[in-house]
Amino acid sequence: TVLGYTRRMPHLMAASDLLIQNAGGVTCLEAFSVGLPVVMFDPLPGHGEDNARQMERHGTVALAEREPDLARLISDPAYWDDVAPNGCERALALFDRPSVATAIGVRGPVRGAHRARPARTAVRVAIAVALIAGVLEASHAGEELADGGVSPAHVQSND
Repeated sequence: TVLGYTRRMPHLMAASDLLIQNAGGVTCLEAFSVGLPVVMFDPLPGHGEDNARQMERHGTVALAEREPDLARLISDPAYWDDVAPNGCERALALFDRPSVATAIGVRGPVRGAHRARPARTAVRVAIAVALIAGVLEASHAGEELADGGVSPAHVQSND
């Protein structure tokens, strides 16, 4: 089922066992924040390939470049027993890094600064970017519809 823009992404991710991605953008950050395993499949040329390579090197995603690789990966019990849980653990750890203030030795709260939990901040940023992208995509889809193009229900996002 191909979905257009949706506000149900948190619900869809909660109901999923795996995110299969090709670009490595905000959708991956959303998956990381909720502990959903990510497989980069047939990454987009350029930024998708770079993101896939970096995230695979860091151990936060698995990479499947072709369909047989994807089928082999998701049918392998070792993926589900070891690779996916370890990737999720490494990805979640990205949200628990110390702040810059901690790294440079600032003690106690900084006056006037809002101190949010890193995971909440990352999720808020991811949601804001996703909403902006959705508005732009919906606007573009509306223009295509007005010009006799595809309907918004048939628009697919690729980060």
